[in-house]
Amino acid sequence: MSIFIQNKYSTWYFNIINKAKERRWTKKTAPCYVERHHIIPKSCGGSNFKDNLVCLTAKEHFVCHHLLIKMMISKKYHQKMVVAYWFMIKTFPSRNMVISSRSYTYIRTLVGEKLKGENNPIFGQPRSIETKLKISKNRSKQFGKENSFYGKKHSEETLNKLRGPRSEDLKEKLRLSTLKRFNSHIFKITDTITNEVFTLFFSEFFRKFNLNPENARKTAKDKNHNWRHKFKYRHWLFEKLDKIILTSDEDYYLYMI
Repeated sequence: MSIFIQNKYSTWYFNIINKAKERRWTKKTAPCYVERHHIIPKSCGGSNFKDNLVCLTAKEHFVCHHLLIKMMISKKYHQKMVVAYWFMIKTFPSRNMVISSRSYTYIRTLVGEKLKGENNPIFGQPRSIETKLKISKNRSKQFGKENSFYGKKHSEETLNKLRGPRSEDLKEKLRLSTLKRFNSHIFKITDTITNEVFTLFFSEFFRKFNLNPENARKTAKDKNHNWRHKFKYRHWLFEKLDKIILTSDEDYYLYMI
C-alpha cells in the first residue's frame, strides 16, 4: 500500500526523482553540489538500499521535501515531513542557503499547527525517570557542580582587566575571533586590471573600498546561481575560501575549498 496521495504534488515529486535517476549522479561524479535523498523517507519506512536513494541538487532536495508534506496519506507521516522540512530550513545558514519569507511563513505556521497540543507526538506522555535524570545531568554540566568554573571566582587582577579599557592587542584578538565565528564569507579577491590579490572577509573588502556589498550580491546572483563560491563584480574576481588557521601572531591563512 502506497503512503503517498495520488495528486499533482506526487506527480511533480516523481518527475524530479525519475529525472535524477536517469542522470545516475553520485557525490563523486556529479558536476555540481548534490545531496543524498531517500525516495521513501526513512522515517516513513524507507530503507538505505540503493534503489531508495538518489542524488539531488540542493534546490531539487528542498523542493522534494516541500512536496512530501502535501503527499502523505497518514497524519503521522505528514507530521514527520513537516518536522523534516523545518529542520532542513534551520540548517540553511550553515549551508549558505536562503529561504523566501513566504516559504518560511508557510512551514513555521505548519509546525505551530501540527505539533501543538494533542497533535504533538509526545503529548500526554510522561517523561521516564531515566529521561529526567539525563536532562538533569546535561543541565548540571552547564550550571551545576560539573561545570568547570563551578564555585570559582575571578581574581582581582582578572576583574581589573575586565573592568579596565581594552588594549589594542586585545581588540584585534576579539575582532579576529568575531570574524571567525560570525563572518562565513571569506574570499580571495583578484583585481583583474592590476592583478592585485586580497585575502579578506567579504564585509571587510567592501568597507576597505567604501562599496555596497548588497550590489555585489545582487549582481552575482543575477549572473550565477552558485554565486557564493565564485563570481565577478566589476573588475574583481571573488573566490570563496574556507578554513581559518590562527597563528601565534593572530594572522590567518585561508585555503581554497
